[in-house]
Formats: sequence, C-alpha cells, structure tokens
Amino acid sequence: MLRILRSVAWVATCGAALGLGAPAMAQIRIGQTAGFSGPVAAGVKEVTDGARLYLDHVNKAGGVAGQTIELVSLDDKFEPALAAENAKKLIDQGVLALFLTRGTPHTQAVMPLLAQY
Repeated sequence: MLRILRSVAWVATCGAALGLGAPAMAQIRIGQTAGFSGPVAAGVKEVTDGARLYLDHVNKAGGVAGQTIELVSLDDKFEPALAAENAKKLIDQGVLALFLTRGTPHTQAVMPLLAQY
C-alpha cells in the first residue's frame, strides 16, 4: 500500500515537472472509481481511508512541489460499466491519474479510456 501511495506522489511530481499540474494550480487531483456501495464497500472504505491518511501526511508536509493532492472519489457500486462512466467523468474533470480502481473487469472497462486520453 505504501508503495502504491508513493507511486501516486511520484506521478504527481512528474506531472508537475511536465507542466501538467500548471504552476497556478493549487491542487493535484487524483481520481478514484470504486465500489463504495455494494459487495466490496467495506474493503474499499478501509483502503481509501488509509490512502487519505497518507495523502493528508504528504499535504501537511507541503504537498508535492508546493501543491496539495486531492483524491476525488466516485462510487461505481462495483459495476464495471459505471466504473467506466466514472472514469470518463474524472478524466473530464482533469484528474492527473486514476488510483485504487477495484476489480479486474472494472479496470478492463477503464483501460480504453486511458489509452484514448
């Protein structure tokens, strides 16, 4: 888990270095689509709470290149089609990366969007 969270910080750093975060941007937005309701809700909540604790720690230490990290989470009810819809919404909102998507069919539903964008 810590390795995954460090990867998010690394992606955010690279995005900031490449200008993807834009210098005037106050936040680095990371997107998440996961089953906050449905059969995996308890596990999703637990992992997301842990991720938020680490991101809060990073933000309190000054963020990444002076920018805070915001995790934007959407409930896909553990349905692959809804996961793809949520991912599209998150991409349209300008998230830098998608994080903590749960389920192989869900990830497979999101992959074409990642290739497209």
